Amino acid sequence: MKTYHHLLERQLRRSLGESGTPPDAWRGLLDLVDEAYRQADQDRLLLERSVEISSQELLQANADIRAVLDGLIDYYTRLDERGKVLYERGRKLPAIFTGEDPLTGRMLRDTLIAEAGATWDRLLLEMRSQDRMAKGEVACGPEDARRHYELRLIPAHGHQISVVIRDITESHILRERERALQMRLARAERIESVGVLAGGIAHDLNNILAPLVSYPDLILDDLPAGNPSRGILKQMQKAAMRAAAIIQDLMTMARRGNHATEPVQANEAIRTYLDSADFRALSQRYPGVQVVIDLDPQAPSFIGATHQFTQALMNLVGNAFEAIKTSTGTITVRTRAATMPGGHGGDVRPAVRVEVSDTGCGIPADEREHIFEPFFSRRKSGSSGTSGTGLGLAIVYSVIKDFGGTIDVISEPETGTTFTILLPGTLRRADTPLMPTTGGAGFTSVLVVDDEPVQRELCRVLLGSKGCRVSLAASGREAVAFLREHDVDIVLLDMIMEADFDGLDTYEAIRAFKPDQRCVIVSGYSESDRALQALANGVRGFVQKPYTLTSLCETMRKAMA
Repeated sequence: MKTYHHLLERQLRRSLGESGTPPDAWRGLLDLVDEAYRQADQDRLLLERSVEISSQELLQANADIRAVLDGLIDYYTRLDERGKVLYERGRKLPAIFTGEDPLTGRMLRDTLIAEAGATWDRLLLEMRSQDRMAKGEVACGPEDARRHYELRLIPAHGHQISVVIRDITESHILRERERALQMRLARAERIESVGVLAGGIAHDLNNILAPLVSYPDLILDDLPAGNPSRGILKQMQKAAMRAAAIIQDLMTMARRGNHATEPVQANEAIRTYLDSADFRALSQRYPGVQVVIDLDPQAPSFIGATHQFTQALMNLVGNAFEAIKTSTGTITVRTRAATMPGGHGGDVRPAVRVEVSDTGCGIPADEREHIFEPFFSRRKSGSSGTSGTGLGLAIVYSVIKDFGGTIDVISEPETGTTFTILLPGTLRRADTPLMPTTGGAGFTSVLVVDDEPVQRELCRVLLGSKGCRVSLAASGREAVAFLREHDVDIVLLDMIMEADFDGLDTYEAIRAFKPDQRCVIVSGYSESDRALQALANGVRGFVQKPYTLTSLCETMRKAMA
């Protein structure tokens, strides 16, 4: 007898008895039923295997999701429609909750600290009214250990609420740093743009001011000693020189000042300034203010310009005096040997740190980010430093940046302010000059090269009063052509002329056929690399516009040596 599927065999025994044999007429039907049973077994086995695989995959997927959630979020909870905690999961209970784990079974709103409650109410209202996820941030804890959390409320099935909480303190700190850097970049761009504008204006003002500075010398030579007009002329010249000093401040801020760099010892520069008449006059105006000097003998020199560093120091110290509103206070000037990034990965290089601190009124937080901007000032006109023009700290900023350094400020209202300057050090000795100085000899013939008619005429009159033969050239090319046909003792050469043929180009062209020709640069400003290159290539000196007859002749005498 054929063996059928065990379920079919069972049905046959029930119908035919244990020894019964199915009729032959049933054979075809029984074969079909047997095949159906066996096919059903195969389908069931496949289904069970599929369910087993699916269950394993589902378990793995759930494990993966939990791992991802645990890595991305700090806390997760699901609430019912009333706000009761149904389920919670997290590595640690965030600091926005009061009490301890677990929260399950409690009303979540009742477990929030006060700082988070208002944010929760706002987000809950937003989520329910718009039926979409609502997101917000909460900060809690003391200022020096503040934590920041992100809350996400997500509508779920059956009016339930899914709540995701992440600790975003680190990313918040990074965002704040990025914002601060962006603000510093924007401030630097504002300073640079205003500086360029100021530099252009200052150059024009220099040309306008030059006669007011120079011509009084000629008039004074013609007036007898007792003439009352001499005092008036001297006052006019003094006022013009003060205006010229402010113009030079504008050029310094624009980083267009003419200065040869050299090793500068910060300690010596500080001592020299504190022994100056300017500092003594400042101290006399504030007799109750004590100045403390704390200089590190190991502080290295830096590459810069002594007079510009002194100007920056004078502005910082002047600000410190004015910040002490009470009758008494303390100003501290400190230097230290330090290090700063060297520009090659993690490399560092020696540096000098200069601090100027005071016990004054401090700088309000809303003004702190603007103090280095040109023309931002809380001073009254006529005060010390840069006469309340708002250029003092802008000049400090430009000078320090010119020297490749950094400047930072820490200030608290009614506590005081500390400005910290960091300048890259140098191993060169501060007492080694970059260029030798020479002294005196005469000159009789001069070629004045300047594209400004006023400047050419000014030089002609001033030097003509000393008996010089003065020739004039309105451009560098005109000067080269003149010198091919004539000889002169010295050439006074403007630095900024034609865009494609400036003072350096003119000097190089002259030196090609007259290598021993003595030249002096006369300019209100020039790009420092061009001026320094000209000085390094043999130019004998530099005269800053506007100039007096005395300073012009002195520079020329040195150049003739």
